[in-house]
Amino acid sequence: MIRFLVFSRILLTCIAALSCYSVHLLLRSAGVVGIRAYEQLGMRAFGHPGKIVAAMSSYLFIVKSELPLVIQAFLGQTSSSDPTKRRMQNIGNVSILGMFIMYFLTATFGYLTFYGNTEAELLHTYSKVDPLDTLILCVRLAVLVAVTLTVPVVLFPIRRALLQLLFPGKPFHWLRHIAIALCLLSVVNLLVILVPNIRDIFGIT
Repeated sequence: MIRFLVFSRILLTCIAALSCYSVHLLLRSAGVVGIRAYEQLGMRAFGHPGKIVAAMSSYLFIVKSELPLVIQAFLGQTSSSDPTKRRMQNIGNVSILGMFIMYFLTATFGYLTFYGNTEAELLHTYSKVDPLDTLILCVRLAVLVAVTLTVPVVLFPIRRALLQLLFPGKPFHWLRHIAIALCLLSVVNLLVILVPNIRDIFGIT
């Protein structure tokens, strides 16, 4: 026990000394090249994109390491808990219920507003009344952001499923990975160009 305490104190002292020397070297290097922040280092190495990536990665890493602990504290959990079937089912039920209420209210009041003039895309119907309405523009923007951010979330599992179906047991290969993604995006774009109405897509789904 005494040996462990002594050895651990020696290691701690060595680490502190090395840390101080590392900071000393960093400051000397900063004095030579005139860089005193990670963002400036990224700017010098990779230009403006490097500056943005350096800033975002450092901040997001802090969020990644601290946010789960904060959520656990608010939920009263002392340790993280790999998801169970019951929890996943509850999340699915709540999500579907929320979507059901949203679509139910939208369809009901949209039809009660326009009756027979209601189009398949309700936002288009509202735009015919006032194309510059601020609220409708905000809703359109929210829909665009939601759909744009959903594309990667949907693309990844579809691509993984196709890889498992077409190439089971094969190791990862960048060419195959990119080719499937391009094929999926091409098919989706063709459907968007050729299908005249979103009602047809919903009908097939």
